[in-house]
Amino acid sequence: MNLAIIDPEGKVTVAASEGRAALDRGDTDLARRKHAEAAKIVEDNLPSAKSEGDRNLNLFLAATQRYEGGDYAGAIALAQLVRKQDLPDRVGKLLPDFLEKARNRAVDDYADQVEERLKGLWYAKQYQAVIELLQEHPYAFAPKRLAMIRGMCCKGLGVKQVAETFFRDAREFDSIYPCQTEKTAGSM
Repeated sequence: MNLAIIDPEGKVTVAASEGRAALDRGDTDLARRKHAEAAKIVEDNLPSAKSEGDRNLNLFLAATQRYEGGDYAGAIALAQLVRKQDLPDRVGKLLPDFLEKARNRAVDDYADQVEERLKGLWYAKQYQAVIELLQEHPYAFAPKRLAMIRGMCCKGLGVKQVAETFFRDAREFDSIYPCQTEKTAGSM
């Protein structure tokens, strides 16, 4: 399967890259939209798959984009349609772990679980570990809160200029998303 066949204009690549860049900035709302856009392009092209292998690989690609955008329930729904035996071996091996991770995040108390882990690390002043937790679970918090926590961690680590950047981002996110709640969970 060749990505150029399902994405001849590179739209999937562009949308996914924009989603990744938004996520790196902490703009989880924009990241959600961009990864959903990438997934939809792949999904819309499913009928043009030339073989069952291509169709299943495209389903897994779309599921991956849903997951990368925090739509864990959508990722599960698509991944459950994938026939592992029709995937290349190296890709098929990834499917069980992918489904397990998505299912772990598609639970009602996902954001609360991440919050509890964050609190334990925060009170232990393990700021680098908090940052790593946020990198692993960026959709557990609204953009403003994510930026604030990142800023406080950088301040705690003595990286004040980076902390100021995150605090500035938090103010910007507050103006972009003024009515957003402090916690958010993956789409379920």
